[in-house]
Amino acid sequence: PVRFAENEPCSLLYLLFKLGDLSRFAKTDSIRIMRRDKNGRETEIQADAKALLQNGSPEDDIALENGDRVIVPVRKINIF
Repeated sequence: PVRFAENEPCSLLYLLFKLGDLSRFAKTDSIRIMRRDKNGRETEIQADAKALLQNGSPEDDIALENGDRVIVPVRKINIF
């Protein structure tokens, strides 16, 4: 888990800054944010961290909420 200080912005962009660099095997254009509503239903938010980091546009940033799970899938790599 990654925790944000009370005075720290809580968004996908700031999460990426806190983590430093993602693995070179991360599929950064297909990040999923899983969020539960008050009834326990889970919704999925798609995010393109690659574009977010390249453009750095605050309008494209996604606010994170307490309990969100951010899933970064792995790219498929062909060795042959």
